[in-house]
Amino acid sequence: MKTPDLSVFLQPDDALVSELRDSLRSYNVTFVGEYSLPSFLITHRSEKDELMGGVYAFMRFQWLVIDVLWVHEAQRRRGLGALLLQKAEETALSQGIKRFRLNTASFHTGLGLYQKHGYKIFAELPCTNMMDGKMVTFTDYYLKKEVS
Repeated sequence: MKTPDLSVFLQPDDALVSELRDSLRSYNVTFVGEYSLPSFLITHRSEKDELMGGVYAFMRFQWLVIDVLWVHEAQRRRGLGALLLQKAEETALSQGIKRFRLNTASFHTGLGLYQKHGYKIFAELPCTNMMDGKMVTFTDYYLKKEVS
């Protein structure tokens, strides 16, 4: 077989990524049937309309996938993160979803919050990155929680 020509797109536009995702989805449907990826965003804003925190999540194959949970530094350790996490779980539960997953890095303060709320680590990945000419190391944690 002749080696195929490959194209590399740095910072690809959304249309190219959508084409790839749609192709994979078409393949997946032949094995698992049609499925949707409902998503939601929950935010909290200050009286000055400044974003103080939020959570973005989607539901796939009976799992809630918490993609982003962020709290402004001024609001950390005041209960907003727990409130956002709880509201995301309640939203999923209202849709019949009882399994939740997310990931966080060792330099984030959220690991303790997630564990306090019943999330268990199921995988850890060692990571590195260059920062100011120095190698920085950290761990990515993958967590899950199931409720009955």
